Amino acid sequence: MRTYDLYFRFIHWVMAICIFMMLATVFLRITFLNKTNVSAIIIQQSQEMGIEITETNAIKMAKSIRKPMWEWHIYFGYTLIGAYLLRFILAFTRKTVFLNPFKSTLNLKQKLQAYSYLFFYTVLFFALGTGFLIENGPKSWKEGLEGIHEFSHYFVLLFIFIHFAGLYLAEKGEQKGIVSQIIIGRD
Repeated sequence: MRTYDLYFRFIHWVMAICIFMMLATVFLRITFLNKTNVSAIIIQQSQEMGIEITETNAIKMAKSIRKPMWEWHIYFGYTLIGAYLLRFILAFTRKTVFLNPFKSTLNLKQKLQAYSYLFFYTVLFFALGTGFLIENGPKSWKEGLEGIHEFSHYFVLLFIFIHFAGLYLAEKGEQKGIVSQIIIGRD
């Protein structure tokens, strides 16, 4: 049975927390803190106080209310970029291992696992790369990159679903204790 060393566990949990927090900020931005919803509340509350606010100004206020929350999305994005790069540095220095899906000695289950991680890291590359360029690249690229960036989130969510399904099957099958291993390094 595989054991997960401290390097691997640290990177795994940093990446997991960052992805969770980034997805949470996206969820908040498109639901509760949607600029249209917040601006409608601002307009309603200001009218009740006898203050006249235009829709344009209410939207500006709504954006400024949710700006600090969105900055966390960016901070976690930079942290995730660091963890992502560290993951590859450690793989190339042999501190952690990547399962090679093209290796002929792998069984079908191992190949599926390896391909799912290859898929994940490829999608994450595009999500992180486009996010970085949206923040730091030419402003003329922003609109085109946002579509790719947002679309990549669906594949990250797909991987998370596959990951948890795989964990469930592994715990029920031949790899009992795998969750304990990734938390404390052993079962």
